[in-house]
Amino acid sequence: MSTPETIAVVALWIVAAAILLLLLLLYRQVDSAYGSNESNQSTALLPGVELPPVEIMTPAGPDFLDLPADPELSILAFLGSDCDRCAQLEETLTKEPVFDGLANCLFVSATPNGEPIGQRPDDTETVRFYSAAYAPDVPRTFGVNSVPLVYVLQGRTVLAAHSAADHRELAELLDAAREQRAALATEVGEAARS
Repeated sequence: MSTPETIAVVALWIVAAAILLLLLLLYRQVDSAYGSNESNQSTALLPGVELPPVEIMTPAGPDFLDLPADPELSILAFLGSDCDRCAQLEETLTKEPVFDGLANCLFVSATPNGEPIGQRPDDTETVRFYSAAYAPDVPRTFGVNSVPLVYVLQGRTVLAAHSAADHRELAELLDAAREQRAALATEVGEAARS
């Protein structure tokens, strides 16, 4: 083989290696962008942050959801329409006894096409169902990548968030929220003394 031919073969191998490297980098980027649900489940709002306003549909049009006063704990759950765990969560919170210290259970439909949940026959003073006014905004605004996503709130402050559907999971979530509330109160007390 002559020198020009050798240079051409080496150059082709270098180009082939560069293309392979670019394909591997592209694969890595696609995998991180469309990775597994395990990495997407941690996008809920963090404890201690203020919940953004929740825009819901009412008979008069879009309005903001009223949350209970500060000292009370409440649950805000984002649901989907064809979700077995969502139905289990609804049943847990509407049929079983209310948890101690829990003021309200508010359900918001987070279906991508905005299917209305509407007024439900099992709406009570403490359990109410709503439809998100702009359902496509829910994943970005509230970190809802899978349903049901349950937030435990004190006023507008997020104390805990996780997917929960049965009595045990909700009790664990409420325990975590109470621990977070105590930790936040301790931080506020220490900050006031400083």
